[in-house]
Amino acid sequence: FMKIASIGEKTTELLVRNGYEVDFEPTVYTQEGFIEEFPLDEVDIKRVLYPTSRDARNILHHYLEDHGVEVVKFSIYQPVDNVESIQMIKDKWDDINIITFSSPSGVKVLKKYIGQNMLKEKPIVSIGAVTKKELDGLGIPSISPEKATLESIFKLIKEKL
Repeated sequence: FMKIASIGEKTTELLVRNGYEVDFEPTVYTQEGFIEEFPLDEVDIKRVLYPTSRDARNILHHYLEDHGVEVVKFSIYQPVDNVESIQMIKDKWDDINIITFSSPSGVKVLKKYIGQNMLKEKPIVSIGAVTKKELDGLGIPSISPEKATLESIFKLIKEKL
């Protein structure tokens, strides 16, 4: 019998919209939040199907395996640089007031094309602890909403910026 867990409100919404029942979603939308909140010792899990991004971190994968769970992990997509969007950002750089990041890979890509110093010129809002950590590691200050959703980013921008 199958149970479904989801990391993230939007993933859960998409699953439900497609007829699936989500049995677990952590309140913190990260692998670490999932590990902290998931009652692994209270359920009998033998095998997990774990579709991810090619660039996904392996924290949850290793955690499950360390607890005797067989993990069938496979990449269902890979992030690709959108050079057309990067060019548009470069062309409109002076008109941009705020930069938002929703993933560490987005930070890496924009840094590659725009540069770390230019990113420090604008207020930055990051979604989630992992994205904020990526920015912090580059010395780029950012603020983050309490909840890791795009709606929370919009609310934070309206309130603070």
